[in-house]
Amino acid sequence: MGFKQRGMNPFYGLLAVTGAVFVVTAFAYSLVAYAAIQGHLASSPSLAEHPLCRVLDRHGETLLQVELALVGLMAFAAMGTDRYWANRKAC
Repeated sequence: MGFKQRGMNPFYGLLAVTGAVFVVTAFAYSLVAYAAIQGHLASSPSLAEHPLCRVLDRHGETLLQVELALVGLMAFAAMGTDRYWANRKAC
């Protein structure tokens, strides 16, 4: 009926995944930082020794920066290739 089939842009899927990972990491990092400020990590050695707390304490900022860069890269890739994928017919 005159509708043109569009190809799917794979960068939108990658953008959704990297965005979701960034949100989860940011939320976890915020919780660990809040627990550290409130003194919960000092009063609970088992919580302070949890692998997630240790990783986020040592590498949390770097993880967030890398994930944010990936989100930006995927966003630019999705926008930059949108016209190509829109003009490509789906198989």
